[in-house]
Amino acid sequence: MHTKINIQFDCGGNIRERSAGVRRHERNSLDPRKDDFLKEAIKKARSSNIPRSRFKASKGWTIRFMRRIGLALRRRTTICQKLPKYFEQKLLNYQRYITNLRKTGNFLMGQMANADETAIYLDMPPKYTLEEKGVKEVLFKNTGCEKVRLTVMLAATADGRKLPPLIILKRKTLPKSEVFPKDVIVRAQEKGWMTEEPMLEWLKTVWGRRTRAFLNQPSMLVLDAFKGHLTDSMKNQLRKMNTELIDIPGGMTSVLQPMDIPINKPFKDRLR
Repeated sequence: MHTKINIQFDCGGNIRERSAGVRRHERNSLDPRKDDFLKEAIKKARSSNIPRSRFKASKGWTIRFMRRIGLALRRRTTICQKLPKYFEQKLLNYQRYITNLRKTGNFLMGQMANADETAIYLDMPPKYTLEEKGVKEVLFKNTGCEKVRLTVMLAATADGRKLPPLIILKRKTLPKSEVFPKDVIVRAQEKGWMTEEPMLEWLKTVWGRRTRAFLNQPSMLVLDAFKGHLTDSMKNQLRKMNTELIDIPGGMTSVLQPMDIPINKPFKDRLR
């Protein structure tokens, strides 16, 4: 008969381990994802001198174990963006406008791009945790630094080319002794925000240096309706670059911002 290891949690974060009829309590931080849960079970087996041949853990074992003791993966929730009234018509109008503009503007795929800034927090708590089924409120632990942030401007062209990221640090000046990677652009801003000045810097150092930019061919840049994107200096600079500025209607970024799902989400998942 194979030796079984059971790992249980109480509200204080204690792990109750039972192996060969012996129970003991200990404090431990456990990553809530199933894969790490499985690794923790194997680790407990090894620390109890149970050989691999007697405890063969698997993902199926993890799922069955969670069902036996009533655990489930619980996800952090946020208030999602509310779409504006008559958003379906606004969506159709926007798509028709872009389609007509492409037909009349003679844009190459490599000269059409979408860019978006996203906040990166130095403490990024996981979205999932293990908790008993039926619990209405679940607490997530963090280091207290979840509001310490920087901003990253990401962009990609319609032919799949990723442009160099622009990182904005929350400080007045850049550290003189720090050597940054050559394939990223780092700037400082007192609040770590993408304001008008960093946006103009991005146009010159990233958008203005993309492939074939020196040919000054007709181009298209899709941005959200953030006020820093729509200033007169921004529009003037884009006009000089022969770039058509397309601003996503307010309240519609959740359905019209291409960067959100294919770029921003995998980017943040890798950081976690």
